[in-house]
Amino acid sequence: QILAEEFDKDSSIRFNCINPGAVQTKMRKTAYPLENSGELLKPEEIMEKYLWLMSEASYDSTGKSLDCQ
Repeated sequence: QILAEEFDKDSSIRFNCINPGAVQTKMRKTAYPLENSGELLKPEEIMEKYLWLMSEASYDSTGKSLDCQ
């Protein structure tokens, strides 16, 4: 949010943050080996926010923090 404010006059750069939450990934399994990963979302289930940020629909969005869960 601070970077978005500092670059508010430059529309060619956007600053956003995605918090994916707990997701079934190899890195998560390594960090939390005893966790029941079957209860976690799969990466493809949270892709909607990532795809939205890469689409033209989000070109006017900067300084946002998006939670995937």
